[in-house]
Amino acid sequence: CIRDRFATSRAQCERRKAINPNTYFIPNAVNFDLFNRALAEDFPRPADFPSGPGPMIGFVGWLGFHIDVALLCRIAETFPDQPLVLIGPEALPPSDDVPRLHSLPNVHFLGAKDREELPQYLQYIDVALMPYALTGHILSAYPLKLHEYLAAGRAIVSTDLPEVYPYADVVRIAKSHGEYLALI
Repeated sequence: CIRDRFATSRAQCERRKAINPNTYFIPNAVNFDLFNRALAEDFPRPADFPSGPGPMIGFVGWLGFHIDVALLCRIAETFPDQPLVLIGPEALPPSDDVPRLHSLPNVHFLGAKDREELPQYLQYIDVALMPYALTGHILSAYPLKLHEYLAAGRAIVSTDLPEVYPYADVVRIAKSHGEYLALI
């Protein structure tokens, strides 16, 4: 008996269809009511959120192996007067860039937050980052982060993820670190 199977990215769907023709693409979704609160309500600035001049640059999510740490370092170094806010549990892969990132004075690791608190933080982020390293399974991943940021009304800059292309009219997509910095 062949059962229906589902995939959350187009690339995954195509690979799985070779094994099971009853495979269907269903993209990630978002709790719109929760994340849209960043637009619909006025929240006080969280106590641990940095202050600073100009736009706030930030990432909300798991800081794991899929994050381009060298890119985050370049962002912080290129915009030294802008806070780079990183919200989420940290599990960055070992590299020389991790201590470098931690040493930069405008980088703020705020740690994991309850999901219900995220709109309050997102309200104070002007440029939301999707700084994914373009290796391995990330190239076929569909980032849930995309919909969270869109529901929160944030400007988004992403690395060159294939699944982001259908949103190119509302997401800035960079093909290189230099282009990423320019798009910020």
